[in-house]
Amino acid sequence: MIEGDAAAALAADVARVVAATMFLTAGTVRLARWWVTHDARSAYMGTSLVVLGGALLPLWHLSSSLDGGDPQTLAPALTRAVGTAVCQVLVVRALRNGDDDSLSLRPRVLLLRAAGLTVGAAAALAAVGLLLPGALETSRAAHLGLDAAMCGGWITVALMAAGRAASQQWAGRAAPLLATMGVVELLRFLDTAFGGAWLSAAALLSALLGAVTCWFALRDLFDATAAAHRRADDLSTALAHAGTAATAHDAWREELAHDLRNGLVGLRAALHTLAAYDERLDPTTARQLRDAALEEVAHLEHLVDGADREEETDFEVAGVVRTVVRTRRATGQQVRLSGTAGVVRGRPGDLATVLQNLLVNAATHAPGSPVTVQLGTVEGRVEVSVTDRGPGLTAAEAARVFDRGVRGAASGGSGLGLYVARTLMRRHGGDVELRSRVGGACFVVVLPAVARRAADGPTRTGASS
Repeated sequence: MIEGDAAAALAADVARVVAATMFLTAGTVRLARWWVTHDARSAYMGTSLVVLGGALLPLWHLSSSLDGGDPQTLAPALTRAVGTAVCQVLVVRALRNGDDDSLSLRPRVLLLRAAGLTVGAAAALAAVGLLLPGALETSRAAHLGLDAAMCGGWITVALMAAGRAASQQWAGRAAPLLATMGVVELLRFLDTAFGGAWLSAAALLSALLGAVTCWFALRDLFDATAAAHRRADDLSTALAHAGTAATAHDAWREELAHDLRNGLVGLRAALHTLAAYDERLDPTTARQLRDAALEEVAHLEHLVDGADREEETDFEVAGVVRTVVRTRRATGQQVRLSGTAGVVRGRPGDLATVLQNLLVNAATHAPGSPVTVQLGTVEGRVEVSVTDRGPGLTAAEAARVFDRGVRGAASGGSGLGLYVARTLMRRHGGDVELRSRVGGACFVVVLPAVARRAADGPTRTGASS
């Protein structure tokens, strides 16, 4: 019988050690979760579990050893009562604060205060027991009262958690565990009242409860970490999108500035000619210069207001080409226009911008050279070729001529004109091609032709020269 009691006592001690280890581990994991989420309940619950596993159970066992296991000594029960009260207060705070992550909590300070209060109470009781032997000896009724108070405290906290389960999901999961703590205290109450194997049962249930609590803590930590990773991924994606949008916006600004500069060159040239030679110009030439200036202003407004807002329509290519050619002639550039073309669908302003870029490019790289603009329709495609008699391009330059920012060694441009031209035409299902020739350069705008439809009404033709 004695050997059986010793084995039961040993099993109970092992169970207490396991329970203390599990609660301490669970508390550490909860504090780690606070580090990830900064919610108040992780700080309070983690501190409560650390106190329970790291201080309360070992201190109760230590104080029981110091008093020689005398059942009439109140020190162990008082030590456990103080620690239990600290744990219950922390749990209540967790229930009241919920998932609030705005509290400026410092778990280290919180942990030191809670553990300090528990350890301090144990030390004070131990000192009283050593200095004043017999001062803490009391009746069994006092032990039963403390056990009943601790059991009632856990049950009350469990009911509070169950009442908050609707608004706080974690509280619904914690309620059964808190109620189980009340059952552990009830088993201790029964051991105090009747003796027997109740204390061993309480120790084993504490160990099982510690394992379950540790498992829930680890699961919550994994969930919180996964959520943090998802938020980090979402933030990274948002930042990448913002960076892409910023890059695209910067590119748009560069392209807009390039096209505006080209337009201002034509406008300045027309106005300068009007101002310098107004009295000597014949009325027809003066009217053409004024028309060219107005057309260039309209083109600048098209660029500033946003080309993408212009609606797509069916329009005659020849009308747009004549308008651009007339404007470039007003600047003094020699441009020859020949041929006819059909109808395409798209934004006339975009085609005007492309032709403007090609003609300005020819004036820049082949100054003084006459430029030929040839219209034609080939196999269902409308083609507009712009040919100069300048120095042409080397093989290396031709291979990269449409790349963004690429420009010739002697060029003072931005390297955007041909890139913008090809980009705009590809949006319309067309392209801009560089075709080889002996001497000079030949760029061809290609767009899919559409059949004329009388029911659609008159197509947009633009001004004629």
